[in-house]
Amino acid sequence: MNKRRPIRFNPDHSDLARKFCMLGATNEDVARLLEVPREAVDAWLAEDADFAAAVKAGRDVADATVAERLCRILRFRRLLPSSPQDRAGGAVPSLSAHPSLRARPAMAASADGAQR
Repeated sequence: MNKRRPIRFNPDHSDLARKFCMLGATNEDVARLLEVPREAVDAWLAEDADFAAAVKAGRDVADATVAERLCRILRFRRLLPSSPQDRAGGAVPSLSAHPSLRARPAMAASADGAQR
């Protein structure tokens, strides 16, 4: 029987995984970085609290970064209020109200049936 031995966990993996997850890495990406099968990463996440906490911390940073950048974009496009007074005072414009997001009218067909 050719049974694989479990891959030994190295505590340095936690720090590497946290930093890589801050960049948006998936479990598959972490496995490639650490040169182990994905199953090993999944097992470490289930069995090692420090490794799981490091991965979660990295992903929390990545999620917060994405959310902050999305808010910046929405404020730039004036789809999200930028001040507390704006948030309390009035309704937030709907996404469909923004000119760049409105549906464009269909192109008219010419007499021969081809679109212009």
